[in-house]
Amino acid sequence: MLRYLDRETPMSAVPALLTCSPPTATHHCAALAKAGLIHRRRQGRTVSIARTRRGDLLLEAYATAAP
Repeated sequence: MLRYLDRETPMSAVPALLTCSPPTATHHCAALAKAGLIHRRRQGRTVSIARTRRGDLLLEAYATAAP
């Protein structure tokens, strides 16, 4: 999921990105937000999410560790 969040993305688009149900996407986003890997921004009725610097660093660590 972190790979898809290189820019701010509406929460309504996340289930399609992950091919999962909306409640499952919400559950995963809550866990990632709690870990500080994504942040949520509410604008009116729309919630958007994006990767944090910590999330960027985690992806970089996986990229350098891959064979």
